[in-house]
Amino acid sequence: MFNYRGDGVAGVNVPWLRELGFITAMLFVLGLGYLLWRWRRGYNLTVLVALGVMLLPTILSLAFPHEVPSANRTIGALPAVVLIPALALTLLRRQFSAFGAGDVRGARDVRGARDVRITLMVDGTTAREWRWPGMRIGRPLLLSALALALGVEARSVYPTYFRDYVAHLDGNYSISLEMARAIDDIAGDGQAYILVAAYWYDGNAVRAQLRHTDPDWRNELLELHPDQPPLAGPKGKFVVIVHPQATDALELLRRTFPRGMEFRHTKDDGSVSFITFYGER
Repeated sequence: MFNYRGDGVAGVNVPWLRELGFITAMLFVLGLGYLLWRWRRGYNLTVLVALGVMLLPTILSLAFPHEVPSANRTIGALPAVVLIPALALTLLRRQFSAFGAGDVRGARDVRGARDVRITLMVDGTTAREWRWPGMRIGRPLLLSALALALGVEARSVYPTYFRDYVAHLDGNYSISLEMARAIDDIAGDGQAYILVAAYWYDGNAVRAQLRHTDPDWRNELLELHPDQPPLAGPKGKFVVIVHPQATDALELLRRTFPRGMEFRHTKDDGSVSFITFYGER
């Protein structure tokens, strides 16, 4: 899920795209390899255990095989997943810095100078003396490499965040926020209901965004019954939020409350997101 194929749920991902960026995914492999190689050193085993344990919620999701992997269920693995590429980046920086400072095994160097003089020895005799510019160009090279890697990462990730993911969110249109506003509009003046439909909205997201209505609001209906609210009950105003394709429910509301009013809520592209039907018993 981190390097090959990720979560397929469009609400929280670009479906099936790996969870890590291009550079980060490569560093993740390097860091994981180092942790396995040096698992007894420091807290390396702790990071490995944390990663494995936090992946169990999606590994053991046998009842939902089409939801494996799941980014939501593995959110606990995020700290370890971030630490592992950071570890690889730190190791690369140390190795590069050591090389730039003239710390070459099998060679005698002179430290403290702007240029490092390295004498290579072959069979106990001097073969060649080589000047390495040391940190005079080592640090700029390191900074340039980091800037290049950051640019590559940004170029690969930017379209994912701001084009592909947004496309799956209907252009950043939040149906749960608009539903919450419609419910709040009648707060204190009547009752609000939602006639639910499959894969339409998240009820918890609606409740989380209520401002004037009781956050424990639960008036979600599977279908309309003639002897139950909102079609029946004590006198009062109400609003029913209906899916645009729920034509039978809309016709029933129109027949029962001929003086009712309908409002169509549209997305940025002009398509209808949901319909609010206002009536009074």
